[in-house]
Amino acid sequence: MIDMAGIAELSSTLDGCSELISSSDRLNDKLRINLQNHALVYAAFLTDLQNQKITADAPTLETMVGACKEFCDLIKTFL
Repeated sequence: MIDMAGIAELSSTLDGCSELISSSDRLNDKLRINLQNHALVYAAFLTDLQNQKITADAPTLETMVGACKEFCDLIKTFL
């Protein structure tokens, strides 16, 4: 089962990663747009999850949450 407090924390972490992407001078425009698009998809997913538009027992839920965490870890590591 998904911990909704953990989802709220992940959402906050993703917001910070979005700021890192926007402010980084290490990215060319094409890569920045690509990463911003990924962040937007994850943000929409987390918002839907928090608003209970996705059930907490959805089969791909753990995979998507894990992918979002990995995305944030990579952004924080490399930017």
